[in-house]
Amino acid sequence: MSEEQQKGHVDVKVQPPQPQSDVSSSEGENSDANNDAKDNNVLDDFSDNETDIELMHSRLVDMDNLDFSRFKSATFLGLRQNLIKKITNLEPLTSLTELDMYDNRLNAIEGLDTLTNLIYLDLSFNKIKTIDNIGHLVNLKDLFFVSNKISVIENLSTLVNIRNLELGSNRLRKIENLDSLVNLEELYLGKNKIRKLEGLSNLKKLRLLSIQSNRIVKIEGLDKLENLEELYLSHNGVLKIEGLENNHKLNTLDITSNRLTKLENVSHLENLEELWLSGNELSSFEDLKEQCSGLSNLQTVYLEGNPVQTSNRQEYKKLVKEAIPHIKQIDADMVEPIRLI
Repeated sequence: MSEEQQKGHVDVKVQPPQPQSDVSSSEGENSDANNDAKDNNVLDDFSDNETDIELMHSRLVDMDNLDFSRFKSATFLGLRQNLIKKITNLEPLTSLTELDMYDNRLNAIEGLDTLTNLIYLDLSFNKIKTIDNIGHLVNLKDLFFVSNKISVIENLSTLVNIRNLELGSNRLRKIENLDSLVNLEELYLGKNKIRKLEGLSNLKKLRLLSIQSNRIVKIEGLDKLENLEELYLSHNGVLKIEGLENNHKLNTLDITSNRLTKLENVSHLENLEELWLSGNELSSFEDLKEQCSGLSNLQTVYLEGNPVQTSNRQEYKKLVKEAIPHIKQIDADMVEPIRLI
């Protein structure tokens, strides 16, 4: 409290009230004008022949005032981490091959009609509910929909050139409508509500399948995926290692935090380098020796959180090394392989 207030001698000057409508109208017009000017200004520093237009974290609320008509040579447009709710004004960018709109507020896929040269499209971390309006983007190779609100895999049948498809952290319950994606090499489906491995048989070029944090209880439906090299199944409810008879090219197998009680059916995976089995109910070093001692390429094994580790803390690593003499890493620790004479 000021000295004047304490003495009770404060002079109060009352300003005549202004009409509310005039104030709000004036503020609104100024705000719109400022936004328009700002949106236009973000493109001022780019030359007409610019190939990469990066507008990441530019506080853009919409695209209506962005004039891209002079950028005939642009091949990349980055709009990450803005507040954009709708895709507009991209019609002039017919040479664009990469569009990144990660982390905005998009509710729908639209405004891409003229971007037929796109090979990379990232719409991750938005609010998209439906995959549509991209069937004409037949040159796409990398497509990202991570962390949206998508409940059905659909409308991808014409995108036969896609190599990498990311649909993690959505609301999917079923693997479906992927049969035409015959060139797909990497598929990410983690953090959904998928209960069954299915709908994958046509994906014969698939090298990587990531489906962690779903509701899978059985390894199945992978017999046609003979080129599969990496399989990530952590944080599911898998009860048994099975269904990998034809997956001889696997070099990484992750079944961390499932419900396994026995290590089995991996001894034929001669190319296996990484085996991650932490957080299960494995208790037998004999099984470990039987299944893994003959895997000459195996370098890393994770077993922490299993009874083999929790019940044998003092000798655990020694016993693992005895079971797999050539192992180089046990959990997070590098170890010296045992030289057999």
